Amino acid sequence: MKKNFIKISMIAVLSVLGACSVNESSGNKPYSSSSAGNYTSIDGLVGTYKNSYSGALTIHVQGKTDDMTISHTFAAGQGDYIILGVYQNYTNTVYVHDENSNIVDTLTYVTARIEHPTATVTKDELGNEGDSFNRDLYFMGKGSGGTVYGYDKKGELRYINSSILHLHRVFYSETGMYFAHKNGIFSINENKTSIDFYVANHHDSIPYNNGYLSAGYSDVGICDTVVELNSYGGLEKTNFVGDLFWDTVMDISGDITNITDTPSYNKLKQIIYDRHNPRGTQTDWAHINSLVYDEGVLYMSLRNQAVVAAKYPEWELLWWMADDTLKTLHGGVPNTNCHFMKVESLQEYRVQGAGTNDGPKNQHALFLHSDGDLAMFDNQGDEATSTTGSRYVRYKITEASGIWSAEKTDEYRDPNVYSRYMSDVDILANGNLLINYANANVLREVDLGTKTVKFEMKFNGLNSYRADKMPLYPYDDKTKSYSIDYNEKLGL
Repeated sequence: MKKNFIKISMIAVLSVLGACSVNESSGNKPYSSSSAGNYTSIDGLVGTYKNSYSGALTIHVQGKTDDMTISHTFAAGQGDYIILGVYQNYTNTVYVHDENSNIVDTLTYVTARIEHPTATVTKDELGNEGDSFNRDLYFMGKGSGGTVYGYDKKGELRYINSSILHLHRVFYSETGMYFAHKNGIFSINENKTSIDFYVANHHDSIPYNNGYLSAGYSDVGICDTVVELNSYGGLEKTNFVGDLFWDTVMDISGDITNITDTPSYNKLKQIIYDRHNPRGTQTDWAHINSLVYDEGVLYMSLRNQAVVAAKYPEWELLWWMADDTLKTLHGGVPNTNCHFMKVESLQEYRVQGAGTNDGPKNQHALFLHSDGDLAMFDNQGDEATSTTGSRYVRYKITEASGIWSAEKTDEYRDPNVYSRYMSDVDILANGNLLINYANANVLREVDLGTKTVKFEMKFNGLNSYRADKMPLYPYDDKTKSYSIDYNEKLGL
């Protein structure tokens, strides 16, 4: 599938970060040198280079082995260049070529040692993936605090950005890669924040109507709202996820409520702690961690409750799905014995079939396939340890005569690998599943047809919430596909 580019608004550049902040354990500041007349500098692993040459230039960051050289051709007359892909704690050589492959400049970037989680490649059967410029890296978003690390397929660190807090999504447009994170949109190829989010959020952000939808906080809940932001990152609308379920037992109109189902209402009061049922402290009853929007439907992963689908922008409940055996509620919810499955008013909205007897538990990373199937990283995370492991699982969810039902259409599961929290799945341009087991510190590419592991990288203490395989620079071949992060139907 050819990538459909996202139009990222660049009108409101509210915050500019000139360079990435890194933890340098060396006392010597990194430096660079080049031929006279051209200015070069480096901060962290991002270099800058100025050249007044009027033609197109190709930058080659020499790899430690030839197959790890990262290259990119810049359009004529650019003048200012961002150089990506240098190694840490290394004397890097960068060659600059003109259109005729003549070397017009040779740069040397000597970089300091940077503290980072180390990576070990334990399996690589990927072979040649069709990009001679070797731009693809595995971008890993650290689970706590932030920092994005980019590793090549040898396990070497080639990018770091500690200004990214809680990586949400990776987007591509005509101008390159963007990180959506807690505070806004960061352009990797311009090395700056291009849009600030008015509402800082923790888990997920997706494009919607020239703006964004993001998981947000309410005054009394943690990740229990979906906020709609405009193209500048400003707040347009707040949707309270608890309202989807209160609406099944009472009429909600401002502060006036009319209870229509008292038994169900009393059970919901043991589950939902929001503006209609506050505890006096923020309660993590919902924990929205993933969003997918498609054709008037917003799919949401409520880690502590279920996968939920709602009409949007109407904000009406369509269905919810969780396994019968889900038993753990997190985040200080007082009564752990009550769940949606015990609320009578919600049963007509519950997804039956595999949704109940082989359904998700504490899931992350919803993924919409091109045929409408909904997949996810299913942590199966209501136990401290597991003998069955976490999984990638895919469902076909259909409705007939008002009853929703799920059929499991695919699964990849290794009983020896379990991640109770966080984690991610993507579908890559080569067709493989990229599956990130956060707590296990394992990243794999899996052939979904044969369920064969084609690539595996293990980390030392990374606990990465997100994983994305993307190129540092846009592909020169505009027909070349990019990896799909969450919505195959839209190529996003």
